[in-house]
Amino acid sequence: MRAEKAQEVLLKELKILPFDERLRSAREAARDLFERAWSAASSQGMDMSEAETAGLYEQCLVWSLGLCGINIPKGILTSNDMLSMLVKEALP
Repeated sequence: MRAEKAQEVLLKELKILPFDERLRSAREAARDLFERAWSAASSQGMDMSEAETAGLYEQCLVWSLGLCGINIPKGILTSNDMLSMLVKEALP
């Protein structure tokens, strides 16, 4: 539930409409990246809270939106070194 809310807020901040054609591929890429990052966290014994899990998905979504050509302003996400590290480790 938190991940859905975080996504809603993020898209609103980026002024992306829900029917933007780039969202489908961005969400698919974010989901794949999230699954790899979450699996890595789990295998490292990390016990992430619901808020951290939502933050991880949000970081994955921001990364994938950028790949789809959407301009991501600096500071759009709250800095979290642990989540950033997990995303970087999971990148293809």
